[in-house]
Amino acid sequence: MIKFFSQLKQQDKTVFDDLYKTAAKEGPDFFCTMSFGELKRIADFASQHSWEVDLNKIKNKFTPFEFHMIESLQKTNRPEAIEQRERMVKTNTQRSTRFAEHWLSSLQTRRQIEELESKVKQKAPSDMESQWRNLQGIFE
Repeated sequence: MIKFFSQLKQQDKTVFDDLYKTAAKEGPDFFCTMSFGELKRIADFASQHSWEVDLNKIKNKFTPFEFHMIESLQKTNRPEAIEQRERMVKTNTQRSTRFAEHWLSSLQTRRQIEELESKVKQKAPSDMESQWRNLQGIFE
């Protein structure tokens, strides 16, 4: 795991989990928390033990980009293609780090907004019982 993400995970697991869920599901499609070496080892292991390992069963452990890279690394052995994928992973981990830093910097603001929204009085629903009594009073 990239040093930035592993430190964040050690410091505050809930914040890391929120970031990961947000980025993996709603966020950018480039989000990546693993280094190229880790992805390459996973792909190699899955290739060597293909009869035992079903990557689709553990797909939810990876971001979409990471899973795509693992599958892509399994399918190729050309050095040029591997170098290209390594550059892609490096670029996307840098982008992911910048995304996470921005997300963390705006975390306090989002929490304040959520707190204020919870304090705002919601429009009270109409009081059905009092209106019904008033309506009945007309017919009495």
